[in-house]
Amino acid sequence: MPRLALLLGAAFFLVVFMLRAALQWRRTGVTGFKVFSSSMSRWELTAALALVIGLAAAAITGVEFQGRMVEEPHLGKTHGPTYRNYAHRVGGFVPAVGRLPAT
Repeated sequence: MPRLALLLGAAFFLVVFMLRAALQWRRTGVTGFKVFSSSMSRWELTAALALVIGLAAAAITGVEFQGRMVEEPHLGKTHGPTYRNYAHRVGGFVPAVGRLPAT
């Protein structure tokens, strides 16, 4: 859950700063240059942001899946109760989140 809040907060600030930059370009006349003459519209910015959020969510899901479905069972088989006790005490990436039940 904290990762999702961080992702949404970053996306919010990304949109705010992109819109501010677009407004500043229009006011300062930078759009007269050939490089900026085809600046993105708000729909294109929204589509790009949606793509970035979707890819970030897919990356987080993939990392979580790899850890939970591949690495944790392997560590459990390799180290047995020692790993289970460690995972019960420590949890996942965020302290106390993703703790395994005690053996």
